Amino acid sequence: MFGAFSWPAIASLGSGLLSLGFIAFVWPYRDEDGARLFMAMIGAIALWAFSYGVALLVFDPTLRFLFEIPIWVGTCFTSLLFLAFALEYTGRKDVVRSKAMGGLVALMVCFVGLIATNPWHQLVWRNYRIEPTAGAATVAHTNGVWLFLILMALLILTAGAVL
Repeated sequence: MFGAFSWPAIASLGSGLLSLGFIAFVWPYRDEDGARLFMAMIGAIALWAFSYGVALLVFDPTLRFLFEIPIWVGTCFTSLLFLAFALEYTGRKDVVRSKAMGGLVALMVCFVGLIATNPWHQLVWRNYRIEPTAGAATVAHTNGVWLFLILMALLILTAGAVL
């Protein structure tokens, strides 16, 4: 079920630890505009990194798939929280607390729901399988249309935050 530690797993788990360290570094500034959203974004990155690091050690396909859910929670909410942070930091708190932002939160929840239920409908990917690489339990699959739509939405959110 669990494999030996591999360098990709160690690197991912190390990234999660660095993320937690960064939250501790930013903690004294938590009352500044955007700081709490920034820390939440780093928390989502930590969730993503830790989940992925552990997932790389799991060779059982069913259990490995279960780790996809927190990986994608972290992935989806990193982009959304980055946008929210950028908006609040630049003085647009009203947008962060708007119905539009609530709609984006709902969209991310729907994306994660699609991924969590993918074994039943195969809309996000098909042929999910473990393909060990460098001692890690990496996966391969055939991408579905919804995976591209999810990734496009995340890219748009991230681009909006950068702009």
